[in-house]
Amino acid sequence: MDAVAARAGHLAALLDGEMPAQLVDAARQAGVPLLPQPTELDPDCSCPDWGYPCKHAAALCYAIAATIDTDPFVLFALRGRSREEVLAQLRARRTASPATDTPPAPAGIPAVSAYAAWAEHTPKLPDLPAPSPHAAALPVPPPSDSGLSLTDLERLMADAAARTTQLLSGDTTCLHLTQHQDAVRIAASSPGPEWFHNLIQNTGAKPTAFARLVRAWHHGGPTGLTVAEQPHTPDPAEMAAARTALTMTLTEMATDRVPLRAWRNRLTLPGQGIQLRLGPDARWYPYLQDDDGEWWPAAPADTDPVTAFISVWQQRSPT
Repeated sequence: MDAVAARAGHLAALLDGEMPAQLVDAARQAGVPLLPQPTELDPDCSCPDWGYPCKHAAALCYAIAATIDTDPFVLFALRGRSREEVLAQLRARRTASPATDTPPAPAGIPAVSAYAAWAEHTPKLPDLPAPSPHAAALPVPPPSDSGLSLTDLERLMADAAARTTQLLSGDTTCLHLTQHQDAVRIAASSPGPEWFHNLIQNTGAKPTAFARLVRAWHHGGPTGLTVAEQPHTPDPAEMAAARTALTMTLTEMATDRVPLRAWRNRLTLPGQGIQLRLGPDARWYPYLQDDDGEWWPAAPADTDPVTAFISVWQQRSPT
């Protein structure tokens, strides 16, 4: 601060968005280098890149450098001084009498304490804006031999923006989807018949099976896909309790006494084409059987097997 206050040109340059090279040298000579030293920053990233720094940390360094180019006060922020604090201290130094009124330099504190104080008083981040349903238009179309159209790319950009907002809000359910699952997710967003056909063709899926999975996503998201594709063996007591509750419900409804058939996580009512599947999230997913004997997801899941059963019983027997 003393070095900046000693020359009016330094302060003028800072306010003009520039960092004088002489000021950086003066700070280094004073033992308080503004630029971070290699030993001061330790990049840490969850990616599998063994580089040090990895490409993500390197990109962050470039981003910070670009920010410093436009706002040199970022360097002071890295040293624990906001723009307002820097200007206030410089103002005090330039107006104080050199003989008696020069304010003492502030005493240093441990970095851990500084970070803790900063974190405690950091204002809450604003709410995320709703993602735009339309991505920004690309300036030029993709190469003609790429197999991609301008509309395709812009739609993928909008999808990426929506997923980013979802992740930033804390919902990570779509973070680890396989290519097959992500194709189902995209198809469930109603991209149009051409995309639906291309997704089926490029994943090698059978059209009817793919359509069933899309419906499973509509009713249950990624967990709905798991329930549709992967039967599992749940707690026998949980299955027995659900079976008892459903049997009592069927008795109260005065239906024909057809026993429920149980297999792994599935309870089926033969002759009625109704099936409940217990998911890994402890919810019951209702299914209906079509004329070809195929089971289709038919309604949203519910923690109560009776409620899930009633939702499809009404579809099968509206009267």
